Amino acid sequence: MYELAKHTMAKHGVLVDNLRVDLGKMMAQKETAVAGLTKGIEGLFKKNKVTYVKGAGKLTANRGEVLVTAADGTTSTLQAKNILLAAGSEARAQPGR
Repeated sequence: MYELAKHTMAKHGVLVDNLRVDLGKMMAQKETAVAGLTKGIEGLFKKNKVTYVKGAGKLTANRGEVLVTAADGTTSTLQAKNILLAAGSEARAQPGR
């Protein structure tokens, strides 16, 4: 949004003086958005009887089996008819950085 305001909006007649970033508010909004999306997905999983396991997953050589390493370092091997590994997300670099 900052990049848009600083470099693009003026050519459309929108002039922004004293443009600043409040990093605290920006990060709080991001956390709220992530929490809302995560809760929504978790709700859909529960509604559809999908077991949700947080951790780093690795498919094993055995069909229907996944090795999960939790944040605390513990591991468990899970078996299921269907397995979905969500790769997560990573921050995108902004133009000019």
